[in-house]
Amino acid sequence: RLRGLSGRFTASLSESNLINNRVVGTLYNTLALGLRSPGPQGRGTIEVYPAGAALNITNFYYFNEGIEIRGSGVIEDIEKGLDSPISGIAFGTTRPLGRINLPGIRELDNLMGALQLGSAVVRIEGTLGDVQVNVVPLPEVTDAIRNLLWSQRASDR
Repeated sequence: RLRGLSGRFTASLSESNLINNRVVGTLYNTLALGLRSPGPQGRGTIEVYPAGAALNITNFYYFNEGIEIRGSGVIEDIEKGLDSPISGIAFGTTRPLGRINLPGIRELDNLMGALQLGSAVVRIEGTLGDVQVNVVPLPEVTDAIRNLLWSQRASDR
């Protein structure tokens, strides 16, 4: 029984390739940068807070091959296994200069990111065993994205 769990779990990813993950793959395909299949160069972090049988994913960050993804969600009842309902949102932006380590490039990449030259949002629903990922229009989820980015910015400090 997991109902008594509490705390915080943080994991880091490195040398990863999550293109076969439904959420990450959908964002890569939607942003369609024309990149080859990303190699295992991705990096990221995930923060999970258990609350009884629920697992709250409060901060998901992933970067690989010019695409940055941020997201949050909840696995509502992990005790149900693959039948556990899930919900969440993920926001992907193109950051084509994010891997280049030259003077001035970081500032240019940050400026391009601020302008959001390429972005996509997906809504995550279904169950752990049957994840449904749907691209949604940006205006439909502006408040949710603002809250997501604000909460993740606060946890980065």
